[in-house]
Amino acid sequence: MKRFIRQTTIGAAACLAMIASHAVQAEQLVIVTSGGVFEEAMQKHFYSAFTAETGIDIIPVASGLGAQWAKVQAMATLPEAEWDIVTALPHDNFAMTDYLIPISCDDLSNAAEFAFEGTCMGHAVTRTWGANVLAWNTDAFPEGKAPQTFADFWDVEAFPGPRALPDASYWSSVLVAALIADGVPPEDIFPIDADRAFAKLEEIKPHISVWWTTADQSQNILRTGEVVMSLMGSGRASTLIKEGEPVAFTWKGGVKDIGMWAVLKNAPHKEAALKFINFFLANPAIHVAFSQDFPFETPNRLATDLLSPEERASRGGDPANLAVQITPDWKWVAENDAEMRQRMIEFLSQ
Repeated sequence: MKRFIRQTTIGAAACLAMIASHAVQAEQLVIVTSGGVFEEAMQKHFYSAFTAETGIDIIPVASGLGAQWAKVQAMATLPEAEWDIVTALPHDNFAMTDYLIPISCDDLSNAAEFAFEGTCMGHAVTRTWGANVLAWNTDAFPEGKAPQTFADFWDVEAFPGPRALPDASYWSSVLVAALIADGVPPEDIFPIDADRAFAKLEEIKPHISVWWTTADQSQNILRTGEVVMSLMGSGRASTLIKEGEPVAFTWKGGVKDIGMWAVLKNAPHKEAALKFINFFLANPAIHVAFSQDFPFETPNRLATDLLSPEERASRGGDPANLAVQITPDWKWVAENDAEMRQRMIEFLSQ
């Protein structure tokens, strides 16, 4: 009898634990990002604050974009995915709609008060952004003699030295830079004239000593002096400057580079996912603190009001800097991604 009672007691405890476990799980949200320092900054400034306010625990998952979308496609046949929120690029807003729920800023109560215009793109919401910009070594080009446009990047006589461009993964920014250098007005860049862009790239190709493949590499080649100028991410360039490296960059002609939140169609916690995205858009002070740890802009347009005039002038969200950046036609990028990427690969292999 004792054994029976003991087993029954254990069984009841196990059932209670299972019920409690399910209750806890119902208050969880799984978010996929690139991991590393970005995930740490999100945890510090947004995830923990959201959990404190709502009681919903956030489970972070790290994944590269290629692996992420492969798993999303594999999970699409399941009643419920393992993830709720994933990372998207703007062209994924058009290319991956089969897997994502539509999101309107009209349905996010914080959007009208806090968000930049265009934050919601239909199936994804802006998370962080910067630009692929022209950066240079200030020892090689001191103030007053520094390049200011991509036309200067192509001018190897006035601005001598080895250069760097990213590989085919960043084909859209490379082709935009080439067209700017060739004198195409920003408003006429899209749809991209690929023949004209590749012809311009042929001119600079002999002077490109590095076609970088990772963001870390883009920093290292400037840090070591392997190149004197490069097209690179503004966040990475800002980090080098913060570290005291002799680096500067210009927002002029910078090609917008945006990371986004998207919610899977078969996400198990859609309501919590939308609640988090709405929470993320608010709280300007948190956005400022996040950007100080991780030098990217966010969609909160009021955050820059909390900065000093000097700091504001250096940020991509400053109106003067926004005005000189290029916003790609993301739909065109999505529709032409495979063809342009392949053409870039073939160009680099020749």
